[in-house]
Parts: sequence; C-alpha cells; structure tokens
Amino acid sequence: MKLTEKNTLVYVMLAAVIVLLIPHLVRFLFYNNIMIGEEPYYHATIAKQIIEQNNPYHLVLASTGYFMGIDLASKLIPLLLGLLSVLVFYLILKDFKIKIKERFFISLILLISPAFIYLSVISSAYSVSVFLTLLGIYFFLKKKIIFTALFLLAYSTHYWL
Repeated sequence: MKLTEKNTLVYVMLAAVIVLLIPHLVRFLFYNNIMIGEEPYYHATIAKQIIEQNNPYHLVLASTGYFMGIDLASKLIPLLLGLLSVLVFYLILKDFKIKIKERFFISLILLISPAFIYLSVISSAYSVSVFLTLLGIYFFLKKKIIFTALFLLAYSTHYWL
C-alpha cells in the first residue's frame, strides 16, 4: 500500500487516538476510572476555585468542566491538545518538505515517546505550552502577516501559563 498525504495523516491521527486512549481505558476498566498521579487532582481543584486563580489553563478546565464535569474535562482536554499537537507537528513536517513516509514514522516516534504520552494523558498546563509552541512554529513558517500575528499571539500566551 502506498502512503498518500490523506491516508498518512489519517493513520497518524488514528494511531494517536489509540495510543492516547489506552491509559484512560486501562484506568477505566481496571482502576475505577481514577485519574493518573497527583497533578490532575491539583489542577481539578484549582479549576474548581477558578474565581481565585488567574491561569488560562485552569480557566479552560473550569469552563469545560462546567459543562461536562471537572474529572471528564481533566481527561478530555489533554487528549484533545495531544491530538491537535500531533496534527500541527505533522503539518510542520510537511512544510519542511519531509517525505511522506518519513513524516509518518517521525510522527509515530513522537506518539510513542513517554513525554508526549504523559503530556497528552495527564491534566497539566504543559500540554497547552507544547501545543502553543507547535502552533507558533507552524504559523511562523507560513511567512504571512496574519500568520505572523497569530504566531506572536500564540507564543505570547506561554507567559500566562
């Protein structure tokens, strides 16, 4: 089977969904659906007390938690940020004109790295930082005024986290 642009991105995103859902499924099936580690509980507590805090991650967590509950939001937000990070990372590789097969394998290496899995499974403000950094790089590579402005906006938000 030949890798095309469309099916390569689909395979990478499918692999990302599978890899990033495995820890949640294991916790759901065997550990009474508890969150992993202490940090997610810390962020959930901060999100519940959002009025006293001024952190964008906690604001997003609290806002999302308002609709679906803090525990589900603490699991869903890192997962979505991880998937978006994979997508942006893949697009960056494409902008560098890396061959499609190499993009596929490089993306898979990112997916199975413990640091990436951790940031995409654990509720942490660092997952926002990684996503915004990748998004900033992507916008910067576009070399257009609007994308440069978006890059600066995305990158400047790091200092809030």
